[in-house]
Amino acid sequence: MRELGRIIDQMEARGIISGYAGSKPREVLISKERWQELNMSPSVNNTATVTNTNTDDEDQEESEED
Repeated sequence: MRELGRIIDQMEARGIISGYAGSKPREVLISKERWQELNMSPSVNNTATVTNTNTDDEDQEESEED
């Protein structure tokens, strides 16, 4: 749980989400377009995100071909 809290704190510090407001949910402060820009820009502090693009349907097709 501490790791999640640390990630939330980092997102707040970077201006991605709003601060803590009791029981109210945090608000997203940046647009989807800006988020994509941040993820696409090369940076020393930016880590690559690995996405699994293989879906169950593709797995099924491969097994049917065998």
